[in-house]
Amino acid sequence: MSLVIFRIDDETLESMAATRRRELELALLELNEDAREAGLEPDEHPVMIGRGPHGGLQLVRAGEILALNRQEFEASVAAYGSAMDRLSRACATPFGPQNLQRFDEAKSRLHRRGATMMREVLGEHLELNDLVARRLYTVVYLVTTGSSASRVMRHASDPGAS
Repeated sequence: MSLVIFRIDDETLESMAATRRRELELALLELNEDAREAGLEPDEHPVMIGRGPHGGLQLVRAGEILALNRQEFEASVAAYGSAMDRLSRACATPFGPQNLQRFDEAKSRLHRRGATMMREVLGEHLELNDLVARRLYTVVYLVTTGSSASRVMRHASDPGAS
């Protein structure tokens, strides 16, 4: 029996630089801890997170590739990345604080939309609460983009932020 609810496939992890791999492993550990705290139980079929044969995302549970609207997911990832870019640029300018809240709210809306997408994809398999769905979206974002976890974990100490 597996001790985790979510796993990143070995091929995906091995394709990443050591720093990104460690960041992903930490994000995955936090995802699994939050999932267990939310009452999800590990079983012999963890959700495998990896890159699909044509890039993008592939989620697999018990040998079944879970249905994911690829166009919707890719648009969500692009919009979320763009929102984080705007937020980062705002932080780097002297006038940034005037726009931070607006940009952070936009990023949070996109993150919630991505979390909803994860809930829909896994609906037949697991019931995800808001926190677990957001953390899962963060992990799949990191897997598909190769972005640094520090880019998306800026608000990790704020439980209300995404």
